[in-house]
Amino acid sequence: MRVSMFCRLLLVISIASSALAGANSANQAKADDARVKMQQSSAASGESSEEAEVMPSNRTQRAVADLAWAAEFTLEDQFGKAHTYAFPKDKVSVLLFADREGSEQIEGWVRPLYDKYRNAIDVDGVALLKGVPEWMRGTVRFLFRKQAAHPVMMDWTGETTEQFDCRAKVASVFVVDT
Repeated sequence: MRVSMFCRLLLVISIASSALAGANSANQAKADDARVKMQQSSAASGESSEEAEVMPSNRTQRAVADLAWAAEFTLEDQFGKAHTYAFPKDKVSVLLFADREGSEQIEGWVRPLYDKYRNAIDVDGVALLKGVPEWMRGTVRFLFRKQAAHPVMMDWTGETTEQFDCRAKVASVFVVDT
């Protein structure tokens, strides 16, 4: 997977808000492989030394490597429609994970980002709803339908969010160009 210059910049910025935990030894090997591939693709594409300085940190590269194995999942949105998230994709993907508190950090910047790059990116959101009791899920779906016209994937179990190593009360952002 080659991460473009645009994506690298967004990954470096977004890593501060996602605060990903360190990878275990198996994931560390994947991260090292991804870092080498990213460096090789940068060299092969003939990027200038100024561009090379924007190379993501080891932590960002681990996030990219972790995303490579965690990327495929299927979740239903608030309308009951199943969405399968898989690669490769035609556009750059901006994947957002947030619980209620984290979602408050998103709207101020994601709308301008989407408006500016709407033809070049897909923006997809995942709501972390692990603590919601099953008997309240219908009400939560109803509230999401009233507040968001765009589909928001609902992670009731927290398994998908955990795959991406996201944490509570903070929006986690992944930008991927495949």
